[in-house]
Amino acid sequence: MRMWDNVWLIVKYDLKRSRWGLLVSVLMYAYFCFFTVFITREQFPLDPAETAGRLGTVADIMLLTSMSCVGFAMTGDYRVYWRSDIFSKRLLFLRQLPISVRELVAARYVLIAINTAMLSVLYFVPLFLFGPLGRLLTPLQIVSFALTWVAFGVCMSVMYAYKELAGSGKSYFLYCCVWAILLIAIPVLTSLLGFGFVESSVEAVKRYGALVPVIGAVVAAVWVGFWFRKTERRIRSRSFSR
Repeated sequence: MRMWDNVWLIVKYDLKRSRWGLLVSVLMYAYFCFFTVFITREQFPLDPAETAGRLGTVADIMLLTSMSCVGFAMTGDYRVYWRSDIFSKRLLFLRQLPISVRELVAARYVLIAINTAMLSVLYFVPLFLFGPLGRLLTPLQIVSFALTWVAFGVCMSVMYAYKELAGSGKSYFLYCCVWAILLIAIPVLTSLLGFGFVESSVEAVKRYGALVPVIGAVVAAVWVGFWFRKTERRIRSRSFSR
């Protein structure tokens, strides 16, 4: 019971100090959703006489990049962390308190879950209300599509959390840059092979329904467990000497 007391203490503190960051994230995801609506209207025309546009790659990039960071609120710390190494300093401070490493990691994951739930609702609800997918899919398929992408977002978020807690600000920045390039390059390359992430996920939920997010949830649960233990071990062995 004490463990969760400490976890919620950290979570509540982080939520309080990230209030403006949450507002920035809300505006950012509203912006993402706005453009995704218009992109999917071109990609999935409702009029049978219209041909699908060639924005599938753009839609893939939008979904992959936006959902990869859905577990994070864009606080002021993210503006200068590669110079200030603020996350390492904060971790060092917390390690000096009567809080276990497991509690630190659990608190980070709870915060990821809260941010993911809030920003996913903000992103997907308007997308289905104003975009074509809300009319192409049944309610079950809509939920399945959203949860499938949420599972992807959770998997990416725990990887970012590992780098945030496991290394220096510079290494974290480099890691984010590499993934930013990959999340653009991968859909470009797969589009040349005739594969689209958004289109394929739409077809998958149309065909298999709730089975798709169930598989995604199982994969995400195993993935989260793996990275939780990996992050915990890395923090225990990490040296903060300069």
